[in-house]
Amino acid sequence: MKKYNSSEPKNLKIEDRQGYVKAYRKVLDSQMYKHLTSKQRDVFWTCIMLANHQTNEWEWGTEIFKCEPGQFVTSLNTIDELTANDVSTQNIRSALLRLERWQFLTNKSTKTGRLITIINWERYQDGYFKTNKDTNKELTKSQQRANKELTTIKNVKNDNNVKNKEYAQFVKMTPEENQKLIDKFGELGCLDWIERLNLWKGSKGKKTRSDYMTILSWERRDRDKNKPEIPVWERVGKL
Repeated sequence: MKKYNSSEPKNLKIEDRQGYVKAYRKVLDSQMYKHLTSKQRDVFWTCIMLANHQTNEWEWGTEIFKCEPGQFVTSLNTIDELTANDVSTQNIRSALLRLERWQFLTNKSTKTGRLITIINWERYQDGYFKTNKDTNKELTKSQQRANKELTTIKNVKNDNNVKNKEYAQFVKMTPEENQKLIDKFGELGCLDWIERLNLWKGSKGKKTRSDYMTILSWERRDRDKNKPEIPVWERVGKL
C-alpha cells in the first residue's frame, strides 16, 4: 500500500485536499488525451486533483513559499503514492515529460520539490466553464458589453486598437476570434486546435499572418480530405 510522505510541503497534506475540480466530457475528444496511456492518464488526473484552486502560502524551513491557482509543489514519490500500484516512478517521469511536450503543464525544480503548473488552468476552471447562474448572467452582460465595444471599434477607421491576446506561447488572436473558434469547435476543441498550431509554430519556427485564419484553413483542409484528424505528434515527431 502506498503511504503519504509526511516530509512533503504543507500544501500537499491530505487534510488540505478539499473542494472539487471541474472535469469536462469533451476532454475525451482531446488529441492529447487520446494518445496518453492508461498510466499516463492516471498521472494526468492526479496532477489536476493536486493543483491549488486559489493562491496558497506555506512555511518550509525558514522561508515562506507561495503557489498560484493551477500550481502545486510535489515530488515523484508523492505522485507515486497517489497513483495506482502498477504506476512506477519511470512511468511518472515519462507521463510528465509527455504532458510537458503537449504543453499541458510545466515542471520545474525548486527548493521544496517539483513546481508543476497546469497551463491554462483558469480557462478550464474559471474562465470558460463557470456554471453558477449568477455568474453566467454576469458573463453574458460582460460579453454583450464587449461585443458593443468591438462593434464600436470596427466603425473606427483605425482598428489597430483591437489587440491580440496570447492563448499559447506562439498563438495570438483577438478575443472575438477566440470566441468564434469556441462557438465552432467547443471549448476543448478550440484549445486542441490552438495546441496543434502552437506545437507546429514552435517546432518549425513558422509564422502566420493570422493564427485564427490558419486554424480555420487547417480544419477545412482536414474536412475536405474526409480523413481522420492527423495527431499533433505525427506532425512534430513522436513524443
